[in-house]
Amino acid sequence: MDNFIIRTALRSETAALSALMAMVFWDTYQADNTPKNMRDYMKKAFGVAQQTAELADPHRVTFVVQREGALIAYAQLSDRYSEPSASAELPENGLFLSRFYVHKDWHGKGIAFLLLQKCEEYAERISATAIWFTVWQENKKAVAFYKKHDFTIFGTANFTVGDDVQTDWLMQKAIKK
Repeated sequence: MDNFIIRTALRSETAALSALMAMVFWDTYQADNTPKNMRDYMKKAFGVAQQTAELADPHRVTFVVQREGALIAYAQLSDRYSEPSASAELPENGLFLSRFYVHKDWHGKGIAFLLLQKCEEYAERISATAIWFTVWQENKKAVAFYKKHDFTIFGTANFTVGDDVQTDWLMQKAIKK
């Protein structure tokens, strides 16, 4: 994996991070959602102001993968998140993986695995008991990736894109100490 750097995102790159977030979300979900719902969600979730606030949040960390100066993947984790629609009890002292995306041009090149390793190392370093997240049930490729890396389904939760309430899997993996 020469020429790749995995590091903590910088506050000075909120515009580039916001652009990457919007691009990969659109590429991943636009075929399954209306353009209006996509725009409504993306405006709220991926704007520069939102990312500025998220990067400043002391309970959140954002890792990026950079290649030749360009951001090609990212992951966001939070130690202070609760999922109100969860159908199961969330892991005590778990670390919530709120976002995890790789630009489509880099799928299948090992980037996601390396980024996931970075997240797991961080979770271990802060003594989290598990990493947990929601993933859309219809995103079969993502679900298969997580299962391949020992994440298990432990419930469901709602995720709203615009005005469309969708069902996500809750997935988790215990962190070895």
